[in-house]
Amino acid sequence: MKALFTFIIGFGLILTSLGSSTNETTSAGQLITRTYKVSTETFVSHLKHLAPARPAESNQELLLRFFKQEHIVMQQPATVLLDEKKGKLLVRTTQSDQDKIAVLIQKIVSGS
Repeated sequence: MKALFTFIIGFGLILTSLGSSTNETTSAGQLITRTYKVSTETFVSHLKHLAPARPAESNQELLLRFFKQEHIVMQQPATVLLDEKKGKLLVRTTQSDQDKIAVLIQKIVSGS
């Protein structure tokens, strides 16, 4: 019974690895990952100045709402992750959105 279970799990993993890599591409193109080093306190403060936070809204949700206001809608498998403890912002999306996001991050960092 254990051997059959192991065989089924192993076979499933092999089939999964042979399938198309749907997490790496979208209909708009290939996903690119960029990491930005940010001073979390300053970054969040400037972000809240540009887009005031709503009650009970996390900084991550605020950032996504700000991007949406600026006409960048993050749809899966695209990802934005603000790691406040490490002071890093990870963005995984298409090249065209990466270029727009880089401009917005500069806008947030400069506070304008």
